Amino acid sequence: MRQIPRWFALSLLWIGVASCAQPAAPIAAALGTAFALRVGQTAQIADGPRVELTAMHASGKCPDHHVECVWVSPPEAVVEVADAGVSEELHFILAGLAIPPPQRVRAWNIRVVKVQPPDFSDDDVGHARTELTLLVARDIR
Repeated sequence: MRQIPRWFALSLLWIGVASCAQPAAPIAAALGTAFALRVGQTAQIADGPRVELTAMHASGKCPDHHVECVWVSPPEAVVEVADAGVSEELHFILAGLAIPPPQRVRAWNIRVVKVQPPDFSDDDVGHARTELTLLVARDIR
């Protein structure tokens, strides 16, 4: 019988362990206090909603064979907010240095405070080098 190379056996073991990994526990956050998330991370706001950063997209680029673009997609963050069994997806446009306006979900105002780094790439997002800092507050309307 032929033996399996040690590196191959260890690779199989690593794949097995990685596939059994549980999602990370939500970050604990407080109303009115800023918190940072990377794509795939979730924050549970005390006495408030659950907030997950589901995606970040860098600014679109012109295709190589075009001299001009008709339209380039701006950088964007996609945030899912869940409260009392209701879930809503928010899209924040992260154009330039301007902070996007807050968005309302049920009784909550969700606001982007900072994007780090401000000029991020898809590679930065893929390697977890990009953070979105958010603040959740009770809507007082």
